[in-house]
Amino acid sequence: MHRISSGKRFHLRLPWTSSLLAGLSLMLIFVQCKNKGIETEPVLQPLGDTIALDIIPSTFNIPITYSLASLEEYVNHKLSGDFLETIIRPENKKHLEIGLKLSRTAAIRLTSNRKEIVCTVPIKAEATILNSGMNILTKGLKPVEAEVVLELRTPASLDAQWNLVTDFDLVKTTWIETPKLKVLGINFDLQKTVDKLLTEDKSMLTALLNDEINKGVSLEKAIGKVWYDLQKPIPVSNKEPYLYLKFICDSIAGRFILGDTSITCLTSIQAQVGVITDTIRSASMVKDLPAFTKNFEGDSLSNVHLHLIVGFDEISKELNEHLAGRKFEASGLSFKIRDIRVYGSELGMIIRLKASGAVNGELMATATPYFDSTFQLLSFKEFDFKVVTNNALLKVADVFLHDMIRDSIQAGLGLELNSVLSNVPDIISGAIAKGKTGKTIDINVSDMRMSSCVLVLDSKNIHLDVHTYFLADILLKHINPGKTLRVRPKPDPVHEKE
Repeated sequence: MHRISSGKRFHLRLPWTSSLLAGLSLMLIFVQCKNKGIETEPVLQPLGDTIALDIIPSTFNIPITYSLASLEEYVNHKLSGDFLETIIRPENKKHLEIGLKLSRTAAIRLTSNRKEIVCTVPIKAEATILNSGMNILTKGLKPVEAEVVLELRTPASLDAQWNLVTDFDLVKTTWIETPKLKVLGINFDLQKTVDKLLTEDKSMLTALLNDEINKGVSLEKAIGKVWYDLQKPIPVSNKEPYLYLKFICDSIAGRFILGDTSITCLTSIQAQVGVITDTIRSASMVKDLPAFTKNFEGDSLSNVHLHLIVGFDEISKELNEHLAGRKFEASGLSFKIRDIRVYGSELGMIIRLKASGAVNGELMATATPYFDSTFQLLSFKEFDFKVVTNNALLKVADVFLHDMIRDSIQAGLGLELNSVLSNVPDIISGAIAKGKTGKTIDINVSDMRMSSCVLVLDSKNIHLDVHTYFLADILLKHINPGKTLRVRPKPDPVHEKE
């Protein structure tokens, strides 16, 4: 039986009930009978070895989502503890040096207004006299501390390398109390100093934070996994000649959206499916992930066409295993099926049966398969059974033999063809996400349905163009934040006027 291996398991119900079988249609015509007195008809010739197939493009629409909670965790790791240290040297006071330290006092919170990411940072400012020129008088003075809440805002987008781009700007500082440092009778306004650090010299904090996010938060790994997995061959036959399904990726684009609780890139991959036999040569034809480009169109559903192949030799083998040697009896007559051969002709699928007994010769049937979108199954239609014979006793049994042969053959054919369709969800999910997704990426495929299945026959195979649509998404669960961000610009101290 035709088998296709893939990753994630789906279940497709195949309602093989007697009522469904009764609704399937199959036309059987006796020809070439060897019995004396039985009329014969010309044998239907097989089709040629080549067929023309239209390559229909497929679209994989896959949103990639990174929650603000995960980005918040990343930022909290980057700005942890004492994240900024510097030295203030007031003008006209050559010997006075004040050490300023900023540290986070509570968790940073990230929210969204759908246009910008709002970042709330509670910090503590601590000022310590390092050198006064009169250290005997200032030695032992306790550091001055004050708490302030910073509000930073930034738009969000992606650069060409699929990295998150931010442009944080300090829009508001809320001081819990105004910090004052008094040295030798001189008051220093620390609020003014801190505001200057964070606004006038952006390299002190916001620029570094933007740079760290751009380097560390990327969608490239997530979308790259799908892009490269799609181009890996998928086996669709288990015997020689081995055939593989391969998607040829043409282009990729996305639309970036800032939501209430997440950032999402609605990614669209355009690809075409093909059948190959040379996997080694195919490996050298893999395209690299293109740069991110904006695309403001797109749908939530993916529309994918699969080209599946079922060999007539394989179908014949399966039917022989189930029906060869089986006895059919009606109105006192009986015969056995000795061999079955299936091939394609201009009239559709041809089934030739060699029989012995009451009918000693060959039987021929034509079957017209079609796709039942309601039951998601391949069925058969246009049933018309006729026995051309002068044997009156055989005529009495025609209707009974007809029903038994029809039901038996179409059940075997339906089971074989629908076993291929039942693997479509596995093929799709396996193509998008081969192997385990891991701790950092979660890939989901759901709500899959086949909208159509077009069958084209040649002399050796049935070609199935399966059109399916489904929902898929990628969730970035964790990004390694790396080292904690530290800002210590001692070579370029801040000068504070008296």
